[in-house]
Amino acid sequence: MELFSKRYKQADKNFLEERIRNRLLEEIKFISSSDEYIERFLLVYNEEKNIFCLNHDSLKELGMREIGNSIVDYVDLKNCLSYSNKKDAVIFDLLEILIIFSKQEKRSIVITRINYILEEEDTPFLIHEYLFFNKNITGVRSVVPFIKNKSLKDKLEEFFLTNIENPNYQVLSRITADLIQNIFSSPKDKKNTKNYSENLCKMVSQKWTSEKNVLSLTKLLNDAVKNSKDLANQISNIRHTDQNTIPVNNSNFYKLVTYNCMSIAELVILSLPEKFISTEEVENIKNNYLNKYKINKNAIWVLKEDSNIIEDLPF
Repeated sequence: MELFSKRYKQADKNFLEERIRNRLLEEIKFISSSDEYIERFLLVYNEEKNIFCLNHDSLKELGMREIGNSIVDYVDLKNCLSYSNKKDAVIFDLLEILIIFSKQEKRSIVITRINYILEEEDTPFLIHEYLFFNKNITGVRSVVPFIKNKSLKDKLEEFFLTNIENPNYQVLSRITADLIQNIFSSPKDKKNTKNYSENLCKMVSQKWTSEKNVLSLTKLLNDAVKNSKDLANQISNIRHTDQNTIPVNNSNFYKLVTYNCMSIAELVILSLPEKFISTEEVENIKNNYLNKYKINKNAIWVLKEDSNIIEDLPF
């Protein structure tokens, strides 16, 4: 479960205006104040206040299992969502959790309610499926949080975290050369990389031209990939440093490799989202979690008036 704080590791502690944060917290409180929207196991009924709240224990377990953090530090069960230290990434984590564990027939309503606030306040964020994404970020950078392959995702994050305003193209050329190597290497059989690479070029070509031109475009793209690899392999201090490589005294060679490799990587990833970008159905994510930890989504939890003990009343 790739929640917000795992996808956007570079997110600042606070990136929302106080007004927007308060509206989102109130929306969380409303969504969890009844059993209309959220699966019952994630809620607890407070008899004293005659209201539903998020289940402290269920949330704590979910947070530790999926993001390694206890998000209940921000949830006061007795006061029904009283927040203290507001860390916006955690608030987004919690909103994504509520979307995932919404009842299937109510999920679109929950998403619409949250998106309404984000759009009305003119934030850069919107929700797609269950995921927050930054609508102001375009190109391959916009899909980095959703890349399936971890090593490819890590390399893309490394590229975009590098100082773009004053770039070191020698460093960037190494990163992008690794990207091309990752994308065009067979994940199953390294000896089959040539055929795998050619087939990948063909798949991209088929997306963007007529059938009669596929072979010609495939050859051009395959030559471009080979040329980018040769430059990265043969120019010193990119992928190799031995005496057989070519030393250069002009940083524009590294800039050339960087732009060539990154342009090809972006073309392939965005052309073949089914191969590189995660598209798992939200309902499957929910059911996989419930099955993995043997959780009854209809389990009823009640906070009694005369104690702090939460009783489980299964159907």
